[in-house]
Amino acid sequence: MIGKFEWNSGGNVNAPSFLSGLSVGATYQVQFFSGRSFPGVGNRSLAFGDGNGNFSPPISMAANSFVSVVGTFVADAATQHVTFNDSANLPVVSAYVLREVAPIPEPGTWVMLAAGLALLGAVAKRRTTV
Repeated sequence: MIGKFEWNSGGNVNAPSFLSGLSVGATYQVQFFSGRSFPGVGNRSLAFGDGNGNFSPPISMAANSFVSVVGTFVADAATQHVTFNDSANLPVVSAYVLREVAPIPEPGTWVMLAAGLALLGAVAKRRTTV
């Protein structure tokens, strides 16, 4: 899903239901794009958070600069809380991309798969030799 909007707020933004329609337990990757295209703006710092006090590393932005930040999370509800903070209380978000990603199997899963395949191979070999 690609969401496109211009959000230029006169203060830090606390958006409790910013991302919606999520499947609980699913893993998502979100990428936020932010840009400052107006001149005369000094360096600012922008950070994205989850509403629980966890923030991305600060992103330095100057006039006419465009950046993005990527994060991954597991949905614990159908909506995701997002916080946008700017050192000058003027966060700018231009667009975002939200992708559901398949979870990466744990090493134990690979071991069980390999053991199962070895067992199937041994059974197949035994049947051909009898």
